[in-house]
Amino acid sequence: RLRSRRLTLSALLAQCALAFGARTRAALPAANAALNARFGGAAPASGAYPDASGILFLGFSDDPWQAATVPMGEASSSRTSADARRPSLGVQTCFTMCDGCGHCGAGVPAEAMKRCSGVADAFVRELVETELG
Repeated sequence: RLRSRRLTLSALLAQCALAFGARTRAALPAANAALNARFGGAAPASGAYPDASGILFLGFSDDPWQAATVPMGEASSSRTSADARRPSLGVQTCFTMCDGCGHCGAGVPAEAMKRCSGVADAFVRELVETELG
């Protein structure tokens, strides 16, 4: 992996304090707790929206913000759904493992991106077809 062991959640939160100020950093725990309670945090089909569907999370192995997203395992692709109208959509994840696979797919080689790009394409196609009929 290309990510330094020193690039921890604590280091990223310190960076947030430098960029946005100590008051913003101090407000994060309460704001994040409220956001996670409302939208389900690591279990997105929970919280105030237990029937959430039509959500796709893409994860990358060297993303420094991995700790802030839904759990994904190596080479994972999963889906859950509580929505009878579109049971195949639900809440899905697709994880790409490669050296340099950074936040939002930055630095991902085209070959490594193929699988999750295919998952995303199929997901959006089905979502549009389901919603627009």
